[in-house]
Order: sequence, then structure tokens, then C-alpha cells
Amino acid sequence: MTTDVDGKRAFVMTLRAREQDIRREKAASNICTNQALCALRCDDLRRGHGPHGLRDVAALGAARAAELEAALAAAGAPRLTRVPTSTSFAVRVPNAAAVHARLLGRGILAGLPLARAIPDDPALADALLVCATEVTTADEIAAFAAALGEELAEAPDDRRRRPPRATIFERSRPAARRQGAAPPKDALARIPAGQLRAAGPRLPEVSEPELTRHYVNLSQLN
Repeated sequence: MTTDVDGKRAFVMTLRAREQDIRREKAASNICTNQALCALRCDDLRRGHGPHGLRDVAALGAARAAELEAALAAAGAPRLTRVPTSTSFAVRVPNAAAVHARLLGRGILAGLPLARAIPDDPALADALLVCATEVTTADEIAAFAAALGEELAEAPDDRRRRPPRATIFERSRPAARRQGAAPPKDALARIPAGQLRAAGPRLPEVSEPELTRHYVNLSQLN
């Protein structure tokens, strides 16, 4: 609370991002993302689907999850436990975290490696938590199962025999480096001769996008 230029009481909010108001889905506090808003959206959903709508949504989500379970089992990833669930369940995937990372590189978000969430449980070391809802399509299920099956069918030795990616030096080509402001022509003359190299350093010349891809590839191998 403060006062305005006329000395009247005024209420303001400070140290607060404008995105709180203009982009509610990106809000970082409960000013916009509060319980009342969630309850209102749920009520709108209930009213929009009618008296049997939510029942149909739940039934369709359970049906899609059953289709996903069958597809993943056929691909070599059986269900880990038989705990009753409606839309989410865990499947057994050897080296789940590595498989998850490779699938992510192919544009497929393969659920959640449970070892990251519960690292102290050895039974979950090879577990992926997956989910299907009423908006999951048959094509998405088929694409996920096919990609996972390919990863599981490929032995580790096969992955080691893949041709190595070109190094940053092999990608180097003259004048491919990032272009910036050119130094004055007499710039080298201002440097003492004893501090100049006899030959240029052996560094690659690559574009900025190629340099970014190089470090992204390195991070995926770590």
C-alpha cells in the first residue's frame, strides 16, 4: 500500500513480472494460478461434457491406456506392476534413462524414468512411467511403440558400431566462423612483435549453429 500524487491511499504490486497478467499459463505465483481458477476450469469441463461426459472421458482414457499397454508389451516393454490404475502405469525398459534420452532425441517424450524421481528404489531402475488419456490417438501409440521397439531391438554392440559423428575439426571449413566486426587493418601493428604467433592457432572454423550442435551432441553422450 502507498499513496498517489494527490496523497490518497493506493494499492500497488511491485517486483512482479508482467507475464503474471498477460500470460496466465506462464505465471510463477498463485496470483493468477490459484485454486479457484482450477476449480472454475473443472466446472466448465463438467458442464461442457454434460451429465455423462466425464464418465465417457474417463472410460476413453482407460481404453487408450489399455491400447498403449498392449502395444508396449508387444514392443518388448511389459507392464512392471499390476497395481490398479486408469491411465498411467510403469513398464520395464532395460537402461530406461538412456532409452528415454534417445527417444527424446527422436522427438518422442517416452514418459518419465522413475529412477530419477525415486533413485533409492532399485526395483525402479529399469522403469518408465507412461500415460495415455482421452486425447491420445492410435497413431501416437503406434509411433511410440514402434520407436521403443527399435531401441530395444538394437543391441548395445550395434550402437557402438555406428559410424562416429564428424568432429568439430572435421566440420571446419575456411571462413565459416562467426562473422563479427572486422578489426582495423593496422591492428596487428599495435601488438608488440614478441607477442605475435609465428603461425595461427589450430582451431576449427565453424558456424555458430554448427558449434551449438557440437556441444548438444556432446551433452547427449554424457
